[in-house]
Amino acid sequence: YKPVDAPAEQGSSRRIDQRIFAEDLVPFARADESTRFAASVAGFGMVLRSSPHVGDADLSWALDTATGSASYDPDQRRAEFIDLIDAAMKLMPDDSPDEAIDALR
Repeated sequence: YKPVDAPAEQGSSRRIDQRIFAEDLVPFARADESTRFAASVAGFGMVLRSSPHVGDADLSWALDTATGSASYDPDQRRAEFIDLIDAAMKLMPDDSPDEAIDALR
């Protein structure tokens, strides 16, 4: 950790360790809207890049997660992202999503 406004002479960052207890964990469905939306953006990018870290995420998951976490959208940026996912899904042939993802690159 290093504060953003820290002077350069303070040197490098410092490690912060904090224990996480099971009772402190929050299920993803109960995470705040911004966290869920950010996860949908990250998942969308990982799907398009065929990331080995994508886990179970796919475009349907990204769309559902983004749609379910877009109630606060004063600039309509979340709606625009949802439209982007929808457009990507329409470009995907049902039989070969990997080839379609390669074509999107």
